[in-house]
Amino acid sequence: MRRRTTRQRGAALLAGALAMLALAGCAEAPHPSPSATALPIGITASVVQLAGDVATRQAQVQIHNAADDALVIGKVELEDDRLDGLAERVVAGETDIAPGRTVDIRVQLPAVNCDAADEGTTMLEVKFTLGAADSIARMAVADSLGFLSDLHRRECSTG
Repeated sequence: MRRRTTRQRGAALLAGALAMLALAGCAEAPHPSPSATALPIGITASVVQLAGDVATRQAQVQIHNAADDALVIGKVELEDDRLDGLAERVVAGETDIAPGRTVDIRVQLPAVNCDAADEGTTMLEVKFTLGAADSIARMAVADSLGFLSDLHRRECSTG
């Protein structure tokens, strides 16, 4: 069996290193990503149902941008055990939210799940871009008016 010389080993290592650099140059530069369990600092969200939403069985996810950069919102979904499926964004696409602005994004509510308790946690999943960061955040969101509990009680009452 032939042994490699020091020069051959050095040449092989150099070739391998050059190949790794070439491949790294082809890879897309990584984007900084905020936490997947929360929206970035300065971005807040809540869910409400206004009087005009009741007849169309919709609600709104209110998103406020107090950050310094423009915010772009893509996919918006609500998940709650009291709902029989996801509440999904009504109008597909993206919504731009300038710093200091609040935007309401409508979601279509599915039927209620009467096997669930009247009280529960609503989870928001939202795809967003803030500055150079693209991310998807999933976290609990406040139902400040308590409309989901009321909706669940009303539609599941047997009396």
